[in-house]
Amino acid sequence: MSNEILPGDVTPTLFVGLGGSGGRAVGRIAQHLRARADFGVRYEGLVRFLAIDTNEADLAKLRRGPGAIQSTVAISDFDKVEYSSLRRGEGFADADPYFTQWVHPWYRFREESGAGAGQIRIESRLGFNRAVEVGALASRLGEIVDALRHHGQGMRKADAAVQVFVYFSVAGGTGSGAFLPFAYILRDALADKRARVFGFAILPEAFEMVAGRNRDGVYANGYAALKELESLMKLDTNTSGSPKEITFHYDPRNKSRTKVARR
Repeated sequence: MSNEILPGDVTPTLFVGLGGSGGRAVGRIAQHLRARADFGVRYEGLVRFLAIDTNEADLAKLRRGPGAIQSTVAISDFDKVEYSSLRRGEGFADADPYFTQWVHPWYRFREESGAGAGQIRIESRLGFNRAVEVGALASRLGEIVDALRHHGQGMRKADAAVQVFVYFSVAGGTGSGAFLPFAYILRDALADKRARVFGFAILPEAFEMVAGRNRDGVYANGYAALKELESLMKLDTNTSGSPKEITFHYDPRNKSRTKVARR
């Protein structure tokens, strides 16, 4: 078999890890691919890796070693108590109805910045909401997608659409709380109906041996996440009683970007 490097046969690919488990999975993929003898010639620039997490310490670990992920986004590096108070209308501004519709008025967010979601889904949703609102996440996704599509990538398959593989756990906080809004933000960033997005969810059973006293909470997170996914997957399925459209406010920057019309 010939080992000749042929141009034009690589599909631009992005691997995304949401949360600790997702980030570690993508880190292992990065390590495996970079160990290939032809990675630098064939795949460099056309295969990218991104880690998104509420835990800055975990992100720092992912930026080191043979599977280092250079593109990372921390979504909890802010004062969550102050941010939530302002959005609830407890400061000088009126309450934001797009915020208060999913945040319980009695819930008080964790004070630690960058310390992770603590297996609490709403903590992740808050961090993700702010990361989108300030533009940090969308700009990073835009930069990566533009780089993958750059005409200077000689090994890129002609007219190939970007493909994205997203890894996350539904058992904890970050991935479980952010994977659905992230999917729609990602679709907006790709802006190409040909682009293929694949999601790989790690189920609570994978954490059975380490869950300890929080076993019930881990399974509750998984159940809630999968029920939300099921609800959206019913859209426009042509089955009796399935909705054609539901309201899903996933982008706080654009209040009109709220409708999901199909699967």
